[in-house]
Amino acid sequence: MKRLWTVLAILVGLACAVMGVMVIRRPPMRPGVGFGTGSVRPSFDDQMAEMEKIDPKLVIGKEAARYPTGITKLTGVAAGPDDRIYAVGDKALVVLTPEGRPSSRVDLGGAPTCVAVGPDATVYVGMMDHVELLDAQGARKASWPSLGSTGWITSIAVAEN
Repeated sequence: MKRLWTVLAILVGLACAVMGVMVIRRPPMRPGVGFGTGSVRPSFDDQMAEMEKIDPKLVIGKEAARYPTGITKLTGVAAGPDDRIYAVGDKALVVLTPEGRPSSRVDLGGAPTCVAVGPDATVYVGMMDHVELLDAQGARKASWPSLGSTGWITSIAVAEN
């Protein structure tokens, strides 16, 4: 029995030595370096530049202008009646004229996640677990019931019915 344990100890020792050599010889895995290939991975900017190459035939629109909203973290944009632009983020709703000038700003008291505008200018603002309804001037008309702790509204659309 003593001989069996001695043989097992020697085998385990040899296995550890072989694995140690394998670990030591393994090429380093550093950010930006391939796994043992010796090739350097493209930078994030190079990868993004490759993804931004789009066949012009697939483009259905183009940027016409940029309008400052005063919102740092923009979470939603919608177009409403009279071509007004509604932007939400930073616990606020900002309404822009068709020319891009801010016409009003409404404090929402919470972080909005999305926005939509109905044909009657009712503004529907998604607020994580519920929806707030505002009139054209930004006054609260209603608040839909909460969806609970598992609710997470990420997008909203308005239909005729």
